Amino acid sequence: MKGLKVMKLDFSVYGQYALGFDKIFDYTEKITTVSSLLFTSEQFIMVSKVEWIEEPDMEIIRQSIIIDDIIEISSEEKTSLYIVIGHLPPIVSELISHVIKEYKCFFEFPIVNIKGKMTIPLVGAKENLKELLAHLDELNVDYEVVSLSNYYVKGKDMLSSLTPPQYKCLEMAVEQGFFDIPKKADARKLAGKRGISHSAFLTHIRKAEKKIFEELYG
Repeated sequence: MKGLKVMKLDFSVYGQYALGFDKIFDYTEKITTVSSLLFTSEQFIMVSKVEWIEEPDMEIIRQSIIIDDIIEISSEEKTSLYIVIGHLPPIVSELISHVIKEYKCFFEFPIVNIKGKMTIPLVGAKENLKELLAHLDELNVDYEVVSLSNYYVKGKDMLSSLTPPQYKCLEMAVEQGFFDIPKKADARKLAGKRGISHSAFLTHIRKAEKKIFEELYG
């Protein structure tokens, strides 16, 4: 996945209400699509977190015309987790298919919905993302670019540039609570466990942090 970018976009969603979302957002603060079990241009199976204004009510979610079924995973106070099974209307299906096939971009998660706005991370080569934005401008789509950063698969790729000593020291620091607030581990003790000097341990940590930040924001 090297060379890919993830662009987070905020869309003003005026057409969401035609899908039955108007009633849903009278009862919910936010709906977050956490992950996808199936996501094609025609059908989806999503894991979604719903943050309710008052008490959870699964029947409210069913009012959207794109929802075929919903299965509760858990519900605690004003937050519920569901498996949501549904289909996409033709206009949305065509848009998703166009994004994937024409611009070689794909959707990342989480996707966040609040009333009147949807935040979507899109992944693709930088030039393809630029072309996609130009297309959105031609369509007069109301959007805002929130962020643009390097794309990594579950946070693992960004660690590949670390040397073995840097990785081992960083791993130990995280596991032992060196970065916790308050700290649960002392750098000198961790260095002793690694069999290296205190200054060498801190140098490995700082170099690892620098590489990670450069990958994130470079």
